[in-house]
Amino acid sequence: MRVSYSWLKDYVDSPLSVEEIAESLTRAGLQVESILRQSPGFQGVVVGRIRQIQQHPQSDKLSICLVEVGPGREFSVVCGAPNVVVGAKVPLALEGAELADGTRITSSKIRGVLSQGMICSEKELGLSEVADRILILPEQTPVGVPLSEVLPEHQDIILEIAITPNRGDCLSLIGIAREVAALTNGVLKKPPITLQALGAPISQFTSVTLQAPSLCPRYTASLIRQVEIKPSPAWLKNRLEAVGIRSINNVVDVTNYVMMELGQPLHAFDFDKLEDHRIVVRQAEENERLTTLDGVERILDHEMLVIADGKRAIGIAGVMGGLNTEVENTTRHILLESAFFSPESIRRTSKKLGLRTEASYRFERGVDPLGTPLALKRATQLIQEVAGGEVASGIIDEFPFPFSPIRLSLRTQRAQQILGADLAPQQMKSILVSLEFSVSEKSDEILDVEVPSHRSDITREIDLIEEVGRIYGYDKIPSTLPSGRIVPQDEKISRKVESLVQQVLIGEGFYEVINYSFMGKSALDKLKIPESDYRRRTVTLENPIIEEQNQLRTTLIPHLLENAHLNFKYNVDSLRLFEISRVFIHRDGSVSRVYGETGSAREMALLPEESLFVAGVMGGYREEVYWGEARKPVTFYDLKGVLENIFSILKVSYKLQNAQIPFLHPAQSAEIQVEGQTVGYLGKIHPEVAEVYELEQPLYLFEMNLDQVIPHVRPSVSFKPLPKFPSVRRDLAVLVPLTVKAEDVETQIRKVAGPILEDVKLFDLYQGEQIAKGFVSLAYSLVYRNPERTLTDAEVNLVHSQIIQSLEQTLGARLRE
Repeated sequence: MRVSYSWLKDYVDSPLSVEEIAESLTRAGLQVESILRQSPGFQGVVVGRIRQIQQHPQSDKLSICLVEVGPGREFSVVCGAPNVVVGAKVPLALEGAELADGTRITSSKIRGVLSQGMICSEKELGLSEVADRILILPEQTPVGVPLSEVLPEHQDIILEIAITPNRGDCLSLIGIAREVAALTNGVLKKPPITLQALGAPISQFTSVTLQAPSLCPRYTASLIRQVEIKPSPAWLKNRLEAVGIRSINNVVDVTNYVMMELGQPLHAFDFDKLEDHRIVVRQAEENERLTTLDGVERILDHEMLVIADGKRAIGIAGVMGGLNTEVENTTRHILLESAFFSPESIRRTSKKLGLRTEASYRFERGVDPLGTPLALKRATQLIQEVAGGEVASGIIDEFPFPFSPIRLSLRTQRAQQILGADLAPQQMKSILVSLEFSVSEKSDEILDVEVPSHRSDITREIDLIEEVGRIYGYDKIPSTLPSGRIVPQDEKISRKVESLVQQVLIGEGFYEVINYSFMGKSALDKLKIPESDYRRRTVTLENPIIEEQNQLRTTLIPHLLENAHLNFKYNVDSLRLFEISRVFIHRDGSVSRVYGETGSAREMALLPEESLFVAGVMGGYREEVYWGEARKPVTFYDLKGVLENIFSILKVSYKLQNAQIPFLHPAQSAEIQVEGQTVGYLGKIHPEVAEVYELEQPLYLFEMNLDQVIPHVRPSVSFKPLPKFPSVRRDLAVLVPLTVKAEDVETQIRKVAGPILEDVKLFDLYQGEQIAKGFVSLAYSLVYRNPERTLTDAEVNLVHSQIIQSLEQTLGARLRE
């Protein structure tokens, strides 16, 4: 946010320099990114007075002006401006002067008459775009002084301040001034409001209807009649341009001025263009169209809030007004809007439309709900000053749900403990009062604090403590080292593996769920698990909470499928859930009815086998909704990629083996094997099981025994030096029968090639007209390298040919021509 220092000084008196103020703001959390000192873009221009004017003998449009800049110093200047008059004080660029665009002034003849300088327009001085007339200075301007000395408004200091998203209250000059006053013990001066509303009551002319009060909790409006639309006065235009806002006209400029001053966006409507002369705040109709002030037609949906008149939308609430009610030079009556809109609604609308404005930027972060009438009256006052007109008496203020301020208790000892500073309760109270909090003493150690309406970010006691700390100054808090003896502990590998798996899954977009450790017999029946399966070795509880869950679970899958069904039922279309927990397998030959409440030695001896498992489900779409991109459904390979990431982090080698899992699709399921041991499975849910669980969308799942994986985890990272000798890369494309697995081909390649084969990757699989029936083309990339010397082509060719010969003999493959 750009802050004009000269403008800021209107609202706060501070003894500090601008550099000291910038440092204080930065330490308090409002980072001042830069300090820019602005100065006029011209040099050598002085104030002159036109003493005499003659017509140019060779031109009807040129005048010869005799301009004096001091006693005995007069210059003859040829000028073509239509507004030159005798006695006018004007900016005179003498020989050697430099204008804003870099032009250097020299004496020269114009149509045969010597011109000893130039009388300048605002554009030539870099003050504005006005170029068809010269700049006439005030009558009291002294003659002969440098022009830069009489234009202080063009010598300013601009602070670029980074405002965090939670500090919407600082997106205004008053907000920054409040911070400066609190930090420097300065005095905050708010702009005076002296509104003369002498017209008929506003209710005789217009009305406001709130059809969506949850999206617009407050809407205020005023009416100014018989205004004159014209360029803004210099003071208004200069201040807006200093903070980066282009001047449009006097009325629109006032709305921008008050937005920058008080942080409340406003909008001016041409009252005569309003159908039925009334305002309706409602949600847009589906596919309703509105052309905004930037000339772009916007297509709206029902979630968006619009400002409408009696028949049509005239603005996108909190974002941008409509072209159909734009204030133009012919406008005579103004309806002025100042409202509070739901930040979530404005953020959603702005994002959907791809339309960010100064107004939406502020509404998204939250404006002061109690400040809307104040900003309305301030803007109405300024419009009356710069555009004239008659203000209707009263304002419209639709505020169906009155604002209730938050009250918090601040424990002063708690604040001292957290901050590590010995601040007196009275000092804490003084800091909060300087930020316009209402504070009373509930007891000697507790302050009762009422949060002002402009601080929507303050909701807890810790927020108050932060306010005290940052205004007091973090740099003033003494530094102390923590004391105490810290005993290092070795983290158990099982806990570390569990944490790593959890982090990977969360990073892949999964949400962790925690289900009960109980299930019923029907859960395994739904999964079509045969009686001979180990998961049927259940442990029955003696005193179950409910009979339908009278067994300790032997798999995590049933509860996850129930979780998936419930989420799909509530229209969650992109689902990723996982659970890490223990399963309980009844030991062969032991008694299963062992869990009562006594905890006897006999019961402890017959505990079931417990294993740590991880299971997850994926379904719906691969990614969230994003405009401009089609959504793709989750596939088997998405789930496979998740497992690859898990094993990569754990540094465990694994492979997948085709397998028939009772509750998984026979063509899209596999076992997970580590060092020849089956540790889990993954695949697509079987259609019959999906029907039982009422799953209308394809669902993919995995389950894995982490206790079986942990012995193969490499907790430490090992490194090897970079190779000293170059590699040799060869591609190999072979035709193999469809019955041959790609894994078998790779295994045979590695077996024949031996240690000089550094890597082998399958990069292409092809079936088509050029491939014989019953065969498939597999293409591999092979990397050869000897770590001790450079391989020769002859050595590589020999091994390569041996690989081809072996594949032909063992797998019935043949080299693809």
